[in-house]
Amino acid sequence: MEYNDPIENSFKKIESILEFTKGVKIIMAIDNNSRSTLWHDVTTNARGTLLEEFVANNQLHIINEERPRTTFHNIRGQSNIDITIADNKILAAIETWEISEEENASDHNIIKFHIKIKKDGRIITNPSEFRFIIKGSTAVRLLRETL
Repeated sequence: MEYNDPIENSFKKIESILEFTKGVKIIMAIDNNSRSTLWHDVTTNARGTLLEEFVANNQLHIINEERPRTTFHNIRGQSNIDITIADNKILAAIETWEISEEENASDHNIIKFHIKIKKDGRIITNPSEFRFIIKGSTAVRLLRETL
């Protein structure tokens, strides 16, 4: 979500993704460039309020957990402008969410989460069967429908 673009434009993209992936478990990791105490930032701005409403209206869930580290940091400061959202179909399978301490070349920290799914009486942890849908500058990572 570009910080200088009206957030409603990004909502249209997410709605298209949700429509395209209807019936599939979906998790989205988003650099949303908005702030909200709902995802454990210290403040809520106007973009954050709009995103909170969008998430609620689309029956999505914010997975972010409160952590000592923030998802974003640079020389001007730090904040939690990155969120992980999930739909109802995958929500119960997400066991942990964390901001990694691993070094990387970005001003965004690495976010990790663990998934545990029951299938045919078996428990699958962190399934490796993912699909990606890439269209333009949007990439979507989908769990296969069979999981």
